[in-house]
Amino acid sequence: MKQLAVFFRAFNDLDHLTPIVHRFCESPGHRVHLFCMNPVFDFADNHNIRFLESEHGLSAGYLHDELTNIGLSTRFWRLLFKFSNTKALAGQPYSTAGKIRWRIRQIFALKLLAKLGASRGWVAPFFDRVKPSALIFDWVSDAFGLNRMITELAQTRGIPTFSLPHGMNLYTNHDCSRGQSETAAAPSYSYDYILSQGELCRSHLEHKRIPSEKIIDMGSIRFCREWMASYRDHVVEWGHDLPESGDRLRVVFFLSKLQYNVKEELLLETIEVLARDGEIHLVLKPHTRGRGAAFANELVEKYRIDVRPELSSVVLSDWADVGIVYGSSIGLQILFDQKLLIYPYYVDSNESYYDKMKACWRVDSIDELQRAMDRVKKDRSYRPYSEEDVQNLFRGNVYAGDLGRDVVEAYFRFIAERSI
Repeated sequence: MKQLAVFFRAFNDLDHLTPIVHRFCESPGHRVHLFCMNPVFDFADNHNIRFLESEHGLSAGYLHDELTNIGLSTRFWRLLFKFSNTKALAGQPYSTAGKIRWRIRQIFALKLLAKLGASRGWVAPFFDRVKPSALIFDWVSDAFGLNRMITELAQTRGIPTFSLPHGMNLYTNHDCSRGQSETAAAPSYSYDYILSQGELCRSHLEHKRIPSEKIIDMGSIRFCREWMASYRDHVVEWGHDLPESGDRLRVVFFLSKLQYNVKEELLLETIEVLARDGEIHLVLKPHTRGRGAAFANELVEKYRIDVRPELSSVVLSDWADVGIVYGSSIGLQILFDQKLLIYPYYVDSNESYYDKMKACWRVDSIDELQRAMDRVKKDRSYRPYSEEDVQNLFRGNVYAGDLGRDVVEAYFRFIAERSI
């Protein structure tokens, strides 16, 4: 039986890696080992993890807990880190005690990772125990954390390494985030194979100076129709109470990180205009890797805006009449659900693939947004874009140019055929 080692760091990694993990678990000739590389990521309540446990009996573990051949000082910091996770240091997440606990956990985690990074003695025993036929990572530079030590030994032993998407960048400009530098050193991607979702994704990877010959366009396993249907029906948890909207227009504003060239004042003004409209039930959905909706706290309190970090974006898309997106890939879910996608072009300085493919309702100002809202209040089925435009968007960056592609199966076969 072939052993597959899969490494993840955050929620988004799990969201995009679960389809291929699920597929390998279904294969009788494979066994999957799932390891978290990030000590401070609490994955226990993640719906992807719960799905894999209930469907396949697959349990994830922290890499640092799986290591045996480590020194006394490393064991000391591992013990301290475990203590920081106990009730002895408990506190509500946003209370003073909670913040102190979080900072302590970060310090202990960094110390633990530094100790592990200073010694290679644990790597070979880890390989000898797991006996991996292939290693799967997300799209992180292999200079991150302990990745380099693992990939170097894998190359020595002839074990193939694969780097898979952990999200989807739907900006068409490359300078889409503040702080980016054109002269910065290229990140290290020494993985054997780097899988891409399509033409747009490839352009971003090549812009990072990743060699073209390492990039394989295969589509998106997270946003292909087969997995989106399965994800909705079997992975997403629907038990939460949904917003009570009456007959008001249901509008979900899916926020992205402010660092993506967002004009914060215009974003706040937009939120306020929507919140003041008595015919709209506005819900804010914070980004899963952002800082929530803290930047809009004053407006949230003033207008009692419904902020729903706990609800799956899939659940909110199903509930909504309108989804507002300026950067997030959740716009693909909105289009898949045949809801109205509005793109407020004016809230950032980026360019969007939704707009390029004409698969959204682009508004260039707050006045245009208000007029769009007035229009859709009268006819909630109105769409200023065609189904053909939507399909062209999916063809380009979800199906890598071929709408007939079974993306999950293509990933499975590509990895399985190259495993040793």
